[in-house]
Amino acid sequence: MRTDTPKFIASQSILWLHADGTETMIDARIGEPYQVDTRTWACPAALEGFDGRYPDIFGDGSMQALSLAMRLIATRLGHMLENNAQ
Repeated sequence: MRTDTPKFIASQSILWLHADGTETMIDARIGEPYQVDTRTWACPAALEGFDGRYPDIFGDGSMQALSLAMRLIATRLGHMLENNAQ
């Protein structure tokens, strides 16, 4: 599930230098958490230029949804760096 109109509240542009010398601009973005039902919240996340926009990340509250979305971005950036080193 994804909201059609995410309000991105934080972003960071990253220049990815590949092992072969080519470059790719990556935009890491985190959206504003939104309430799905009485207990569940979701948070948009994207790595444009690498994976694109992910399905919204769900949590048992806005803080959990936000922290899980941030963890996803950090994990995927780590994978990007690990794979580039090979």
